[in-house]
Amino acid sequence: MVQKVILLFEMEMQTTLINTQVSLVVDHIRHLAILDSKQIKDLTRREFQILWFLCQDPGRVYTREQIFKTVWGDSMKSHERTVDVHIVQLRRKMDKSLIKSIKGVGYKLNLDMNEVLLIQ
Repeated sequence: MVQKVILLFEMEMQTTLINTQVSLVVDHIRHLAILDSKQIKDLTRREFQILWFLCQDPGRVYTREQIFKTVWGDSMKSHERTVDVHIVQLRRKMDKSLIKSIKGVGYKLNLDMNEVLLIQ
């Protein structure tokens, strides 16, 4: 049943992708991310949250601290390098050039606003 839903969703998104310049679709409700008509598989909750956050304003550079506070909150007593580890894992599951490191600053989604579709 789940595969049928995903297949139907992917077919619907392919139509959307054909008719627009969208490269990345992120569906918050279904916890799905589709890049160039292919589902990004096995995203953990944190990886998905990072991707969702970066997609809010593609091209904007976010600091590690901003990403950390948004995804983990203030109560988490972990190191900011936690973000780096999760970014590495996220890059392994998708096109590595999609998330760009800005040395000494943080990360940004390397897409234009019109290439990203967020579904809430």
